[in-house]
Amino acid sequence: MAVNPYESYVVRRGRLIVINNVDFQSLSSRTGSSEDVRRLREVFEALGFHVDVSNDQSAAQMLQLISAGAMFRFL
Repeated sequence: MAVNPYESYVVRRGRLIVINNVDFQSLSSRTGSSEDVRRLREVFEALGFHVDVSNDQSAAQMLQLISAGAMFRFL
């Protein structure tokens, strides 16, 4: 898949946090989610974003990731 990012003079635009929950206690696993993550990473890295992926996070862990991400300063 060819990606044509927008022209930008900034090396890094920011940070993207991807929370990839695959396995659930009361639902079936999300097959194909690894492909979703691969494609998200490909597109957003081409656009100049730093991509962090976390798998199978609890609600508390997701809140912690989002809170930490909100305080993150990309240099």
